[in-house]
Amino acid sequence: MDSFPLHIDEEMAWLLREQLRPGILTEETISKELHHWVSAIRQKVNAILLRFLDESDLNSAPIYIGEKEAWIIDSVISYDGTGGSGTEILIQLFRGLWGLEFGLPTELVPEPAPIAATPEE
Repeated sequence: MDSFPLHIDEEMAWLLREQLRPGILTEETISKELHHWVSAIRQKVNAILLRFLDESDLNSAPIYIGEKEAWIIDSVISYDGTGGSGTEILIQLFRGLWGLEFGLPTELVPEPAPIAATPEE
């Protein structure tokens, strides 16, 4: 596995876009390699934002990121409390990076739907 999904909602997408600003991260201010990876993340996030605008029923969507992209995102997103968008992104990054390093699942298994109670006889 070379990448893992980062499931983001619209608020998370705007947060990522806000934190990864291309205006200050030019090839003159950072290495060409870092500029490449930051631009790649921005393109993915911009594509998701367009999907949110075009698909009104879309609640979240995955972007697939690799280790370098994950570490870049990790360096710019701050913990913003339990349930915060930044925290949710960080938790997914932690799971994804562990998954890449140790071959573990990058996502929790979804909780099964409750089983309907059988009527008492």
